[in-house]
Amino acid sequence: MVEGGLPIFKNILVPTDGSTQNQHTFRVAVSIAEKYEATLHVLCVADLPEGMRTGKSGTDVLSNDMLVHAKKVVGVTVDAMRKTENLAIEEHVRKGHPAEEIIAAGHQWHIDLIVMGTHGHRGKARVQLGTITEEVVRNSPIPVLTVQIGQETHE
Repeated sequence: MVEGGLPIFKNILVPTDGSTQNQHTFRVAVSIAEKYEATLHVLCVADLPEGMRTGKSGTDVLSNDMLVHAKKVVGVTVDAMRKTENLAIEEHVRKGHPAEEIIAAGHQWHIDLIVMGTHGHRGKARVQLGTITEEVVRNSPIPVLTVQIGQETHE
């Protein structure tokens, strides 16, 4: 949403995989949410292997275990945010391909901004790291703010 030429963020999505490296990303998302009095949506996607995404038999137990783990990841992340901030925070868990689910969630929840961490690697290191953030940046019509993991801002 844009008001007076400046963006207004009412719903901010911050995906998590449970990595402790994303603490700076969460701080950035919380700061933006506070400034705009936005709702922060914390999402963990249970990254199911391709065969499990199509619902083949014999995958229900593993799928449920992965969803339970994803719920724990979101709960821990949100608990940490709530200890220090008075924010509207919603917890979400989805299953499937992470980039696709992040973008779909953005549409479903009317997200104005997605905040994701990136390692900032180039070349071979970038390929080894994975490309979820890159895939979201390339395919999402919703603005994506990337925060370099491990880099603190100088305020």
